[in-house]
Amino acid sequence: MTDRNELIKKFNDSIEKILSVIKVKISQLIEQDVDIKPDLDTKMNLDEFYSTESPAELYLHIRSGDFQHSYFLDAEFMNTFYKWILKQDLQDESGTDIKEWLKETVYQIIEQLKQELPDIQLADPNFSDAPVPANTNPEHVPKDGLIVTYTVSNNDEKINIKHVIWSRTKGEAAMDTVLSMDSEEANVHPVEFEPFSGNGHHENKSENINMLMDVELEIQVELGRKEMLIKDILKLGKGSVVELDKAAGEALDIYVNGNKFAEGEVVVVDDQFGIRITHFQNYKESIKSLA
Repeated sequence: MTDRNELIKKFNDSIEKILSVIKVKISQLIEQDVDIKPDLDTKMNLDEFYSTESPAELYLHIRSGDFQHSYFLDAEFMNTFYKWILKQDLQDESGTDIKEWLKETVYQIIEQLKQELPDIQLADPNFSDAPVPANTNPEHVPKDGLIVTYTVSNNDEKINIKHVIWSRTKGEAAMDTVLSMDSEEANVHPVEFEPFSGNGHHENKSENINMLMDVELEIQVELGRKEMLIKDILKLGKGSVVELDKAAGEALDIYVNGNKFAEGEVVVVDDQFGIRITHFQNYKESIKSLA
């Protein structure tokens, strides 16, 4: 078990380079510079923290070598971060699954950390509605962990996120091994044959994604649709009016490569029509539709 002083030292030795990668990635996502300042609480123990901390909307759990990390994502953080990236308030968009959207954003940040800082040995992230990971008994969480509050600022706006760190026990590590073995045993994979063409080299997924970043996609905005009989179409002439299925003021559909991606409203930009996005599809489905 790592004592508190050693945990503090390891945190201080690595936090600057970790935050530098995260800041660059977030700045890219929101297209503005952000600053992240950590505030390390060296007095409060984890028993006291977990008994007094208000419940969060979502918890992010991730392992880094011998350490367990848990992040408390409250509603204010999620809504503000959403606004920073999409340049709009969440408002009442019932079709937006903000938790799923935030998870996808976190996955991007984690992948960036794995690529640039492989020495920190980040595992895949897990999200839950519980403040501790699924394989951890809350009664077994050590008292001598660390509590960090990060202040993320964008211009004059600030949001906070809580971070709990503790040294993992041998029991937790063993449980991870068992769960991993069970998962592998239960996994049945189809036979994968080598392709008939190509040089036989397999590039990793991140390289494939980067190769696609400069691919151009066609964006279409649909005003509305209507089905008509051929005989009625033949009657159309100059000045004819075709009534569409969209009501006046109703959101227009935005398609990327023929797949619905979002909805929006018509605006005029320098004497040209434009579209202001007002609602995204489910985030995962939107990303899939680009393929």
